[in-house]
Amino acid sequence: MGPPGVSASNSGTLSGNKRRRLGEYNVPLASREPVDEDGTIDDIIDLEYYDPDQDPEERRELRREMRQNFRDMNDRRDELIAPDNYGLIDHLKKASALMKKVKQTSDAVIDSRFLVTASDLALKKTANTVRGDTSAGVDLDEFVSKCITFMRTSGAQGEGDKRPVSTQARNHRQRAGADSDDEDFEETGDGLDWGILGERACFPCNKRPPVPSFLLGPLSVQKRSLEPEDIKKAESSNLTKIVGDVRATMKKHIEDSMDIVETEMAELENAGDKEFHAAMKKHRISLNSNEDASVSLFDFVINPYSFGQTVENLFYVSFLIREGNAKVDKDSDGLPVLCPDKPRKIQEKRDQGVSNHQAVFSLDWPTWKGLIKAFDIKEPLIPHRNNDESTTINARGWYG
Repeated sequence: MGPPGVSASNSGTLSGNKRRRLGEYNVPLASREPVDEDGTIDDIIDLEYYDPDQDPEERRELRREMRQNFRDMNDRRDELIAPDNYGLIDHLKKASALMKKVKQTSDAVIDSRFLVTASDLALKKTANTVRGDTSAGVDLDEFVSKCITFMRTSGAQGEGDKRPVSTQARNHRQRAGADSDDEDFEETGDGLDWGILGERACFPCNKRPPVPSFLLGPLSVQKRSLEPEDIKKAESSNLTKIVGDVRATMKKHIEDSMDIVETEMAELENAGDKEFHAAMKKHRISLNSNEDASVSLFDFVINPYSFGQTVENLFYVSFLIREGNAKVDKDSDGLPVLCPDKPRKIQEKRDQGVSNHQAVFSLDWPTWKGLIKAFDIKEPLIPHRNNDESTTINARGWYG
């Protein structure tokens, strides 16, 4: 037996009710009639949390009160984060009461900003409550003084300190007690046992793993003013200036030595090529393939007093060659010689058919020693550079 059929009259009645019910949603909210008790839940529009037609004057007053509460809390930030102050709770209660009247999403944004700021203040208040009154912060002088005392006494904290200590710490403590009369802890060295500070203070009380930057650098740095000597030293260590000095040294050596050779040749009677080459070798100059005065590359760069400065001299000469202020050629024996040159522009190089060539030169300690012996180098042609004085720690500051 099939389900009972629906009569045409009943069907029409149901369709009319459905159209009438759906039509109620198209009616403006201001013109809705109260729903009777027989209405369904779907017909009730909840205006408790959202009302797009909220009274503008009511909204304006509500926003003013919310902003005022937010402003008052910001003005009392330092007061509200104190451990014994509970004013933040009052601001939260007032914000909660005002939030119940909010019916627009744009108004809720003000409350969101309030909650973010209140959360930040609550976190700071909690930290101050745990640590106590930290308005003055950590007294750095007192902290450093106690650390120094702790390290100089090998961790002794008073009569109540009953923890066992190592034999080394015990001996150090006895020596410290024997020498401490009226002038405790004389300023002979630092006398600070950093191992005790790390073992008995840092490691037990520090939950984070120690890293190299934990105590990197001094607690206070004294800014040094630049003296004229410092500026002069900085200028003398400039790469451009050093390379320029090397070029001037090379040019001056070749010119002065050539003048001396010519003077000696003029004084000799019947001086031939043998005497001429002997005089040039004596004054440490040579002739390149074009019969121009030059200096032996090895004789010029090698410093018999310092292997490191020999490598540096090669580096500086490579800059001269790259910039075109010097060129490498060969003498009659096929050995490399160095002679001054003038920088050329790219077009000039093309017109003259000049091309750049690169070479890798390796120099180790045995080779350096062998070249010194082969060229009989007693004094460096490039003056020996004194090392800068090392910075030291003294009582006036971190660096001397």
